Amino acid sequence: MVYLRKKFEDFIPYEKIEQIPGEKKHKGVFSVIEPANYNGIKVAVKIPQKIENNRKEIITSEIRKHDYFYCKYVINFRGMTVSPNEVTNYLVMDYAENGNLHEYLSSYQLEWDEKLRMSINIAEGLFECHRHKIIHWSNLSSTGKI
Repeated sequence: MVYLRKKFEDFIPYEKIEQIPGEKKHKGVFSVIEPANYNGIKVAVKIPQKIENNRKEIITSEIRKHDYFYCKYVINFRGMTVSPNEVTNYLVMDYAENGNLHEYLSSYQLEWDEKLRMSINIAEGLFECHRHKIIHWSNLSSTGKI
């Protein structure tokens, strides 16, 4: 399931990321997800909101753990870029066309066998993340840690 190969670009020049006019931004607890294009691929630019200095170091360290990690049930990280004002690091990752899990489940009525299959896939992705000491971001907001 997990393949160890270098897949994370250390730095993506901000100029190579093209905004997509009219695309909907998604706001989360820690960040805003903005759709964009990079090297002909639709990506999501994760823009952190209100990150204190110590949290920024922890997040950067967490992202680096993805360097040699790939699992088909986990969103692929492409690299990091720096905002034009050089204050904030942005994360560039593959774009999830159907949004987050909450948005998807709110939009579609699923049969129980499909829900079960999705639950198993999610559990497998989380297991692989935890096995590689990668924290799932939404857990941070609920536990109050970091």
